Amino acid sequence: MTSRMEQLMAQLDRMEHKLDELTRATCRAPRGRTQPVTDDSARNLALGTRHVESVDTKIVFEHWCQIMGKRGNAKLTPERRRLIKARLKDGYEVKDLMRAIEGCAKSDFHMGRGQYRGAKKYNDLTLILRDGSKLEGFREFADASGGTTTDMSAFL
Repeated sequence: MTSRMEQLMAQLDRMEHKLDELTRATCRAPRGRTQPVTDDSARNLALGTRHVESVDTKIVFEHWCQIMGKRGNAKLTPERRRLIKARLKDGYEVKDLMRAIEGCAKSDFHMGRGQYRGAKKYNDLTLILRDGSKLEGFREFADASGGTTTDMSAFL
């Protein structure tokens, strides 16, 4: 998982570099004047798209999909997007969110494994990032479990 995290961090660096280039770019204003790209709507105009996701939001969502084995069937819903942005706004870093996702994946209870086989999975991003205490609990579980899965049912 460390190499995957390194790949995602390298991808984040490349995307931030591209975003910086776009921010410095100029686009035509309606009266023929040029103006620097300073907001999302102008960036979208320069990219030719209606909506550009935050790089951090995409990185976290894609990491969750990869770790939880979502194969193209998961959508970045407004609620998931809101929670990612909220935790980042709270001051958590992308790596904290990614470690929390990995912590949830290590829990037999949340993944419906072991004695909980066949039970409902509690691994949605909306649970993992519900609030700061959930994020911290899953992150600490990832760091403490050291690759082993343990019962975390009391944490639900």
